[in-house]
Amino acid sequence: MTVLEQLTPDVRRLFDSVESETQEPRLRRLLDYWRSRRGDATNPAPLDIDPAALGEAFESMFVFERLKPAGKDWQLLFAGSEALTWMRPVGTWRRLSHLSNRRAAVRLRLLLDLVLAAREPCIGRFHVAHGKRTDDFEVAVMPLASDHSHPDAAVGMIAAPPGRPGGTSTAFAPSS
Repeated sequence: MTVLEQLTPDVRRLFDSVESETQEPRLRRLLDYWRSRRGDATNPAPLDIDPAALGEAFESMFVFERLKPAGKDWQLLFAGSEALTWMRPVGTWRRLSHLSNRRAAVRLRLLLDLVLAAREPCIGRFHVAHGKRTDDFEVAVMPLASDHSHPDAAVGMIAAPPGRPGGTSTAFAPSS
């Protein structure tokens, strides 16, 4: 059973698929890095993640922490320039509820909440239509846990078509 099959119809309509693996090169690199940082622990801690370890791919990376106590909102701890362009936080507000890209905020909240519940990586794929053009996006989110056990944060990355916010992915480049 795929992760998507476990989701409510409302969630399913926002994503074309939600899986635990990806073939997109930058997202794959983040997923492999997350697994290496996890080691024998259930989840790596936020401080175990070094954005510089991902080279230029860190520009599409983000880290969110769930606000405590048992909050519904998320605080943006880190975001590379491409991730910021896609999310569009308002001013100095770094909360998920204050992103000006409301569709991104809704999708991110669903993936973040799913990752905390599942305690496993989730990769959401969706498309956005712009008249005759359709852009495909992929967002990977992996759980982080300050105590290495109970998830309270997440690291993720956006992969988008070249020329779109968050987009330098070669996975979406037109074939020649």
